[in-house]
Amino acid sequence: MMTPARRNRVRWTVGRMLTAGFAVALVALGVVGAAAYARIGALMHAQQPLTQAHRVLGGIGKLGDLVNATDRTQREYLSDHNAASLQLYRDTAGLLDQTLDEVRHDTADDPAQQQLIGQIQPLLAAPTEDHFNRVAELVSAMHDRENAVLDQHLDAIDESARRTRQLIIAVSVGTALFVAAAGRWITKRITSAAHVVTDAAERVIEGDLTRPAEVTGPSELAQMARAVNSSMTAMASARDEAVAATAAKSAFLAAMSHEIRTPMNAVIGGTSLLNDGPLDTEQQELVDIVRGSAESLLVIINDILDFSKIEAGELTLDEQPVNLRGLLDDAVNLVALTADAKGLRLSVEMAPNCPLTVIADETRLRQILVNLLGNAVKFTDRGGVSVRVAFTETRLRIAVRDTGIGIPPDQLDRLFQAFSQADPGTRGRTGTGLGLVISRRLAEAMGGTIEVASTPGSGSTFTVEASVGLSDENVAPSTRTPIRRRPIRQPSLHVLLAEDNPINQRVAELMLTRRGHVVDIVDNGADAVRAVREVAYDLVLMDVQMPVLDGLAATEEIRSSPPPSGPPRIVALTANATVDDQAAGRRAGMDDFLAKPIQEADLDLVLAGGHQMPATATPRAANEDDDIRASVATIAGADFANQVRLADILLAFARRLPAVLADIDDAVVDGDHTRVDRLAHGLKGSSGTLGAHRLAGACARLEAYAQKRDVAGQAAALRELHDRADVAGRAVTTVSQELVAAAA
Repeated sequence: MMTPARRNRVRWTVGRMLTAGFAVALVALGVVGAAAYARIGALMHAQQPLTQAHRVLGGIGKLGDLVNATDRTQREYLSDHNAASLQLYRDTAGLLDQTLDEVRHDTADDPAQQQLIGQIQPLLAAPTEDHFNRVAELVSAMHDRENAVLDQHLDAIDESARRTRQLIIAVSVGTALFVAAAGRWITKRITSAAHVVTDAAERVIEGDLTRPAEVTGPSELAQMARAVNSSMTAMASARDEAVAATAAKSAFLAAMSHEIRTPMNAVIGGTSLLNDGPLDTEQQELVDIVRGSAESLLVIINDILDFSKIEAGELTLDEQPVNLRGLLDDAVNLVALTADAKGLRLSVEMAPNCPLTVIADETRLRQILVNLLGNAVKFTDRGGVSVRVAFTETRLRIAVRDTGIGIPPDQLDRLFQAFSQADPGTRGRTGTGLGLVISRRLAEAMGGTIEVASTPGSGSTFTVEASVGLSDENVAPSTRTPIRRRPIRQPSLHVLLAEDNPINQRVAELMLTRRGHVVDIVDNGADAVRAVREVAYDLVLMDVQMPVLDGLAATEEIRSSPPPSGPPRIVALTANATVDDQAAGRRAGMDDFLAKPIQEADLDLVLAGGHQMPATATPRAANEDDDIRASVATIAGADFANQVRLADILLAFARRLPAVLADIDDAVVDGDHTRVDRLAHGLKGSSGTLGAHRLAGACARLEAYAQKRDVAGQAAALRELHDRADVAGRAVTTVSQELVAAAA
């Protein structure tokens, strides 16, 4: 016997459900049509009394005319006794009697009319002038009576029509609701089951094999669900087997790697020791051969382990800000000695729009480049190898071109197959066959790929594409800016920097790290409180205005519940270090103040534990360029690494400035004074930190007008802000380019 669910699956197919839906719709149409037909028939039947009333009215009207005619012809005959008048009278009287009979017949169902006719007939039997007048009155009464009857019929017809409309509307609405409900039920039965199957299929695509589809709808969809569930079971089983196999392979390779590396390290170490002793020419050659072979074997082992990780899905990317120029230089330097020994030229060219810093896995990107450059140098005997770098939106494109022996077209497909190479007889070289496979897999993990174009005898071009991020923390090439002053070296402190402005974060971090201090960074007061309770900090540099929890509130929380390691020193970072600001900070529990933009002497005093009053206004240079250059020298000093990082910070500021100005414009237009205040304050802090003091002053004026909700003042300050921003943007870009050019 079939279960109810089984009977449901067999009976209710999608086709049957749709057929049932159409049948319901047709029945509903039939009901509406039948109701309309019946009511229209009733209306047509109601027209008969109306027609009868019109016919009676016509007869009464004719009767009245004949009464008048008979009266007239009778008077004519009595006046002239003419035979013709007598005949006319008799004819008219005959028509009058005939018409009266017709009216009597048509009003047979109306007693009132019959009574009036009964009064007329005796009067016409002996007609006199008075009798004719009385007959005329009675005919008029008949006419009024029939009009009343006609009005009753018309009212009845109107009432019937009204009821017909109501009935048709009610039946139509009810039928429509019924059809809609039936259609919704059918649609839901189909679509809900389809959604369940579709969701299960999407989970399979995403790799989730833990939740099978459960469908009790139409049989076709139930069958699809069973098929998806069977696929899940099969895929889960295959996955488990593959995972087990991969785990066994990885364990084997890891064990073998350890066992091989141990003696190989001894071999390499032994050859190094031999190189330190006196060797004749033959012995030196043998030692070099042994060492070179050992290093080659380690490369092979590393390739196999990398390939194993990729196959096992254990490859992870560590994405960090990467100095693109430095990365290219490192990769080229690794093959430079081999290229020089073969007399090959090496060149690197970056497109002008390439960012100085990208967010990527530096180790893996370098691995790809070294592999491509190593192959290019290996298979090139004369000419050179060039590297060309281009950038489009978030796509980094690096082309490595050599002038080597090239690759035949029928061998290109084999390059990216595991443990496969181009024909060694054609290429004249050998290898593991994993280098390019690993490189392509790494590129694919970065959202790109590697393509190759080659002409035998003319060389090859390998092009790697990768999706990278753009960083506000740009890293520019080394620069050589003038030394203004050396930072004061002090015992290393563990410093927590609580600052929400990215540029201010990076600048403060540079100034602290070049003094040898360890710096942690958070971007809101709540995180600062949490960090202080978890880590023993020597010093907290606390920005006063931050999201989530401002610096004053964060300091109050820290002071109210000191960490177990003891309370740290808390120094306020503020661009508004007025007397009132100092008083508010003291009440919150702050120990000191450091005014923005940070001056080196003030920072050294705070780090040494001395009392820091808000700095007085520093003399301004003649133009924004000189102010920015002075800030660059103050922040980075003679530390080339810091100069490198600061160059890209300047460039990032210039790139972001138009977007910030657009946000401020929108906020002013919208009348959002709070947002104008916040945006102007943030731009004031970052521009002042970088030395764009005139732009910072314009921001301060706009900020003040926003706090006062002065619309006219904001409009004027906004115009000044745009003028200052144009000058500052050009100045920041110029100084950044000078740093880049100095490093090149």
